[in-house]
Amino acid sequence: MRKMKKIGAILAAATLSLGVCAFAACGDNGNDDSARTDAYTIIVTDANGNAISNLSIGICTYDETTHAKGECLIPEKTDANGKVVFDAADEAVEGVYTLNTDMLSDYQAQETYVFKDYGEYTVVLIAE
Repeated sequence: MRKMKKIGAILAAATLSLGVCAFAACGDNGNDDSARTDAYTIIVTDANGNAISNLSIGICTYDETTHAKGECLIPEKTDANGKVVFDAADEAVEGVYTLNTDMLSDYQAQETYVFKDYGEYTVVLIAE
């Protein structure tokens, strides 16, 4: 009986340790206001500076010489703050990208947006 209690205590401690490790691994999922240095963070606003949420945004590789769009990444939806992040999980390697304006049915881009380095960018869209 004493051996069973020890085994039970060891199993409980191991389960608790595993739970703590799993919780710690969750960490911060990028929902803070700081810009990531390993991703393209895009903030989408309207002409008045109001965040546009729940809008599918995509980016495509871009050739600055020919101004041609290349391969496009799978679109992501903006969050409540108008923010969307493209990172390694989205296959976004550091390079030159442009906004995929083909997806914008209710909006038009204020300008041609080019994203050259990881960082945070603001995109202004105008309702059609």
